[in-house]
Amino acid sequence: MTWLQDLPAVFLMLVPIAVAAGVDQYLTVLLLALVPHTGLWEAALPGALDDLGAISVLGVALGFYLLEAMAERRTGSALAWNAIHGLIRPMAGGLLVLLLLVDQPPLVQAVGVLLGGLLSTSGEIAGHRGRCSRPSRISSWWG
Repeated sequence: MTWLQDLPAVFLMLVPIAVAAGVDQYLTVLLLALVPHTGLWEAALPGALDDLGAISVLGVALGFYLLEAMAERRTGSALAWNAIHGLIRPMAGGLLVLLLLVDQPPLVQAVGVLLGGLLSTSGEIAGHRGRCSRPSRISSWWG
C-alpha cells in the first residue's frame, strides 16, 4: 500500500479525465474550459488544465462538439467521423493527461500519457457501445 501513497495525488484525476475524453472528447474539453468561468470551482485546475479556460479554447471545443453532433446524425458521416477520431481520441486523452501532469518528472509524464491514451481508448469503446444502444442524442433537437 505504500507505493499507492507515493503516487502524486494528481493521478487520481487521470482516470476520469482520460475515460471522459474517450467517451466524448469535445464535451470533456468544453466542460474543463467552462470550469474557470462558472465560479463554482474556486481553486485553479491542477497542472496546466487551467489553460483550457481561454475563450478561444471554449469556442473551438463548442464548435467541434456541435460539428460532432451534426456528423453523427448520418451513417456515412458518423462512420467517417468515428474512423478519424479512433486515432484522435487516444492522443487527445494523452494530451489532457500531459496537461494534468505538467509539474511531474518526465518518467511520470510518459507513463501518465500512455495510461491516458489507453484509458481514453477504453472510454471510446464504451462510448460507441452507448451510442449504438440508444437513438441519436440530438435527433429530438434537429428533427
